[in-house]
Amino acid sequence: MRDIEKNMGWLVKTVSDIIDAHPTESGVIHSGSYDLGSKLLHRLPKAKQRRIHVYKGAGEKMDTLKRFIEAPGNILMGPSLLEGLDLKDDKSRLQIFLKVPYPNLGDKYVAEKMKYSKGWYSWKTCTSILQGIGRSVRSEQDWAVTYFLDGWLTDLITRSSDNFPDEFLERIIIKED
Repeated sequence: MRDIEKNMGWLVKTVSDIIDAHPTESGVIHSGSYDLGSKLLHRLPKAKQRRIHVYKGAGEKMDTLKRFIEAPGNILMGPSLLEGLDLKDDKSRLQIFLKVPYPNLGDKYVAEKMKYSKGWYSWKTCTSILQGIGRSVRSEQDWAVTYFLDGWLTDLITRSSDNFPDEFLERIIIKED
């Protein structure tokens, strides 16, 4: 996040290219924060902006989700889409994680958990990734293409591969830019 402005051009181009590669598929962008999602959205070309449904706060989330589900081929973007969504089958064939969903280090609960459990932070992050992927892949027959645009995923996997199922690790393709 500290280099987000420096990397914003790359992020916009990469998300734009991914959206182009999935012109008719619905999907989800896990933005990690409202701020990052807003910065990305306003820099994307207008044609791509029209496909993206964004909410500002929990009050708008349900209405935005309803509009998204009623509009095939569109993309739902927000910071809190890791749990509680059932986007089975064609409702989501595409997912983009703008950043690895590490817990907020400024949260007092997170700080306390880290004092008592050395591996909790990595475990919680791995669990959040798997939960997020599960929003679009709801059964053994369901599928979605998932993109992680944060290089910290490689570091997390290196340090915490035991927290991921083998099926997850076997499917990862690392693409160098």
